[in-house]
Amino acid sequence: ESAREYKNVVPAQKEGLPADVHYLDMTDVAPEDILSAILSKYKGKAVLIDVWATWCGPCRMGHKMMAPLKEELKGKDIEFVYITSPSSPYEDWKNMIGDIPGNHYYLTKEQYNHLLDLYHSNGIPTYAIYDASGKQTYTEIGFPGVETIKEEIEKAWEELSADDPEGCPEGEENEADPADQNNKEDDIPTIHVNSDDSDKE
Repeated sequence: ESAREYKNVVPAQKEGLPADVHYLDMTDVAPEDILSAILSKYKGKAVLIDVWATWCGPCRMGHKMMAPLKEELKGKDIEFVYITSPSSPYEDWKNMIGDIPGNHYYLTKEQYNHLLDLYHSNGIPTYAIYDASGKQTYTEIGFPGVETIKEEIEKAWEELSADDPEGCPEGEENEADPADQNNKEDDIPTIHVNSDDSDKE
């Protein structure tokens, strides 16, 4: 769908959404610029990006398992960013995010697919962590376990006291080494996705 088509349906659906919920309000941003546009909002903070969908059981299980960790980290300069696409039915998404504290982005199919391409991902959930300068320090396809996420977030957060971030974060050019697969929790699988999944009903 074009940006114009999105704008025809967005206004009514956006009514009542909180300020940290971004429903198709970045449709004018080119897919190749969407990551830097999102990261620029959280300059000077560590960021965890969670790419998910409402119909993805492993994604929802990851949200539940991470809830105590998010409570533990509350008050620190760490932002949790949740990204989905039109494959997630709007009403389902709107109802679910109330129980997932954080910053929510409902992107266009093209923007969402570009993010998955950046992370070399063909499955969800997909996670990426950035330090205060916008440098990607970690990425993983599939839920790696709460302890791994905690360790990686804290590593990125600790950079806040050592570095003085300058300029707009540029996430696309930074690559992280693949995480140790032995840290993954085997009971949470990964859901395979492809470009057609953004049209899922």
